[in-house]
Amino acid sequence: MDAKKLLTGVAAAALLAIGGISVANAQGGQAIAPGTVYALHSAAAGGCPALDWHLVAGEGNTISGMVAWNNMKSMAHVEGKIGADRTFSMMAKEVSGPKVGATAKVTGTAQTDGWLVANINGEGVKCEGVKIPIWRASGGTQQ
Repeated sequence: MDAKKLLTGVAAAALLAIGGISVANAQGGQAIAPGTVYALHSAAAGGCPALDWHLVAGEGNTISGMVAWNNMKSMAHVEGKIGADRTFSMMAKEVSGPKVGATAKVTGTAQTDGWLVANINGEGVKCEGVKIPIWRASGGTQQ
């Protein structure tokens, strides 16, 4: 076998191996890096109250945190999963405020640009398309 054919074969094998690793990582890896924090104070809009969000991605494609409203007098704990397709679904359960125990569903997408786009739907609340940025710890700024 001449050197050109050997080099071509080695290069092709390397590309196939790298492609296989990338597919394996995408299938078995995290949709979002554990420890990623999303935080936002979203203004009231339409029927959606002003909301304070603090969410953290965890191991095993989990996401959890809190959502507060009514000047942080009412708060719900949220937890759920992020799919390999970067969609998420969380259940929110009110832990302080006038409706302790009330639940709502939070769904949405973790975009590759560092934003979550969330929808929250429950008794007395329906918010669509709330954009929550990834929190960048360096310098304490958001993007």
